[in-house]
Amino acid sequence: MIQFSDYLCGGYFLARTTERKSFNDPPFPDSFLSVSGDICDFVPDAWAIEWVTRDETPLDRAKKFSLEPQKFAELNEWATKNIGKEFGAWNVIFQLETAQYLRKRFLTHLSDVTLFGIGLHNSFFDDFVEKTTPPPTEPGFAPNGEMGSHTAIKLKHAISPGGVALGFELTRWQRSGLSCSWLDIGLEEIAQEMKIPINEFGLIENFEDALKFSNLVDDGKIKLGSIFPEPGIWLPWLLVDYSKV
Repeated sequence: MIQFSDYLCGGYFLARTTERKSFNDPPFPDSFLSVSGDICDFVPDAWAIEWVTRDETPLDRAKKFSLEPQKFAELNEWATKNIGKEFGAWNVIFQLETAQYLRKRFLTHLSDVTLFGIGLHNSFFDDFVEKTTPPPTEPGFAPNGEMGSHTAIKLKHAISPGGVALGFELTRWQRSGLSCSWLDIGLEEIAQEMKIPINEFGLIENFEDALKFSNLVDDGKIKLGSIFPEPGIWLPWLLVDYSKV
């Protein structure tokens, strides 16, 4: 039985579910959630902030959420004003109430947007904060800012009760934050070969199995063919659905 009080909140997210890719065979559902920006699209995100350089125009990204220009202008104003306050780089909302407010204000027209949170087992707190603290700023350079989930974990708040625990996603942390899911690179196939239970949400069912598998990946003992997963801090994050809260 998962006890939410054992997990520190790494942030809350508003994301559109993604369709199962060809490499994600069953038992993966037809659509699923991930904390990885390579899999899901999020609101807010860097594209909604006025001063952030983007690869695509903000309105093009806004169209993925069917946001009309006026609604996008309102979101742009909110995000630019509240980055570092209500949410962190780049899509990590610090409080459940803030995520609920944003969903109600901007996203009620979409049925496939899910409000979910992520939790890190409290036993990882010291090690995670130490390893994810930005390096000292060199003279003459802009300050090295914290990534959102680092800031959220430092707050040391337990993940909010009332949601539905979906399972554990193995995700890599690097300097840009939580950047790669095990689902991005096919690690779930190896987990299945090891008889690690994967549930109907495409996640590892329990913490013990997720921890065992993440330790193997982090120690460089798991290979994809002849290739090791990219280096970083691989940890199991609990995903909790708050869509009905």
